[in-house]
Formats: sequence, C-alpha cells, structure tokens
Amino acid sequence: MQVTKSGTGAGEVRSSPSGVSCGTDCSEQFQPGMQVTLTAMPDDTSRFTGWTGADCSGTTCTVTMDQATNVGAAFEPVATPGTYQESSPLVKFTGTWTTAPANTKDFGGRVRLATKAPGKATLTFRGTGVRWVTRKARTDGISNVYLDGRLVVRVDGYSSTTQYRATAFSSATLTYGEHTVTIAYSGRKRAAATNDDIVLDAFVVR
Repeated sequence: MQVTKSGTGAGEVRSSPSGVSCGTDCSEQFQPGMQVTLTAMPDDTSRFTGWTGADCSGTTCTVTMDQATNVGAAFEPVATPGTYQESSPLVKFTGTWTTAPANTKDFGGRVRLATKAPGKATLTFRGTGVRWVTRKARTDGISNVYLDGRLVVRVDGYSSTTQYRATAFSSATLTYGEHTVTIAYSGRKRAAATNDDIVLDAFVVR
C-alpha cells in the first residue's frame, strides 16, 4: 500500500494494522486479502477534505488488499483563532468581488465588496465563534449570514455615516470544532440606502 498526501494543509495518515504512519512512513507491504483501515488525522491548523483512489468517506478508509493500492489523502488549512482580512487565502469568494479604494481605517487598509449575486464569502474555521467586520455606509444593503449552512440572521449594513471596522455579526458561543461562516449578497436594502452592497473587511475567529 502507498499513501500519498496532497493539499496545502498538514496532517498524518495511520493504518490499522500498523505499518503506515504518513507522516514519515507512507508505504507498507500487507498480506493479500487483509483489510487495512486508514485514519486521517489533521493537525490543529488543518482539516481533512477527502480520499482518492478508494471509495471512502469521512476520516477513515478501509481497503481490502487484493491488489497494489495507492490511496490519496487531502488536507487543507483551516482558520484558527485570529483575524482573517479580506485578502486571506483562507477566505473563499463566490461571484464577483471588487476591492474598494484603500483606506487606513480598515483592517489592512482595504475591504472587498460584491454588488450582485452570487456574491458570497466563506471561511472555514476551528474555534468557538466568529465575528464579521465590515465598513458600514449608505451604499450597504441587507446581507444573509449562514453558520454551518444554516441561515442565522439577515444583517442591514446601512449607515448614514461611514463606520470603519464595524461589527456586522458576532455569533453566539459555539461548540469547539470545525465550523463554516458564509456572508451572502441578497439584493435587498432599506429605502434610504443608495445601493445593496455587501462588504467584507475581515473575519475574526475566537
């Protein structure tokens, strides 16, 4: 058996019976017909995203050794407690987002905004909560916020005066573990707003 790791995250794959600890030892000769169970173990800054070369799901994969087998395991980085600006590679954007003119009052001096569907920004994190930081202005609309795929609140970002590093949303305390937050353009706005933008300055994980 040969195990190959991929992705930019970090972790190990271990086998039962023992023999693979990849890590460092990514290949092993097992007896024909033996069932070998692989377990993916991401480190604290990563998550396991799936197997290749075998029909498996979840973090374990059982393979019957009836032929030479090459199994792939993919790991990707996950956000841990800290601040993730709109420029972070861990923030995944859907749709068209543009960078607003620089302003030193924002985290990192910039924000990104979307003005049409399907504008979404998503962060997968490991922690107990998350906060969305925005730049509130007359041009901001009403946005949808999802936690772990469930709509939890609609946020009106309108402000008659510009507010920098403003908290648009802060989650309740979550069970420690892996979670996903998504902010999404809705096309809605209050009557006083001049546009229906959604703006991301940063996500703050706790």
